[in-house]
Amino acid sequence: MKQLLYILFFLTSITAIGQTTTDQQLAVHYFQNGEFDKAHMYFDNLYQANPTGFYYQYLLKCKLELKDYKEAEKLIKKHQKREPRNLSLYLDLAGVYELLGDEKKANDEADKAIKELTGDYGQISQLGEAFRNKNMLDKALQTYTKGESLLSNPNQYAINKAEIYAQKGDYAKMYQTYFDLIDFNAGYVSLVQSSISVIINFEDEKDTRVELLRTEILKRIQKDPSSEPYTDMLVWFFQQ
Repeated sequence: MKQLLYILFFLTSITAIGQTTTDQQLAVHYFQNGEFDKAHMYFDNLYQANPTGFYYQYLLKCKLELKDYKEAEKLIKKHQKREPRNLSLYLDLAGVYELLGDEKKANDEADKAIKELTGDYGQISQLGEAFRNKNMLDKALQTYTKGESLLSNPNQYAINKAEIYAQKGDYAKMYQTYFDLIDFNAGYVSLVQSSISVIINFEDEKDTRVELLRTEILKRIQKDPSSEPYTDMLVWFFQQ
């Protein structure tokens, strides 16, 4: 009798898994075809049965495509209760408020995310990347700066911050951030050189960023003429 019950349970489980797979395939198919109402129906059922982040993201996208912003807000707040440490959910909420035209509430939600940061490297990195993906560069900088303070490492996110300064067009600040990293650890010289090479076109004589780089290197050498890392940087500069 026990063996029969086990077999029935096993077969039921296999059937349920198969049904879930089929529903998910249909949901993704409808979503990719732009049939968001049909996709929403399937993803809603899938999320209710198994509220994973995967189903949440698709369900949220469906609600936004259907311009059902109030329901999107409810979904995000519901999912926040399930994943209270996932601070990027505040950004989802901020996005909904932006669509509703409430910039203040959107900004408040973004600030809440930064305020809730803990000394968790993964959490800090995830939130910083989430801000960058939404092109909220100043918020990303705030996140990385606070993260460095929480981790007691003032250069933990130096590369990330330098990349953001480049995106913002603030190349003086970018160089400063890279060079502060070299001051912290001369072992980063090669990494800094590689990073700068990706951004700067040394063959373009009109690229003002090239002259700015030379000036910034010379400033560091003037501060410490015996500095080997910046001597290496200057030699590298003239080899480009």
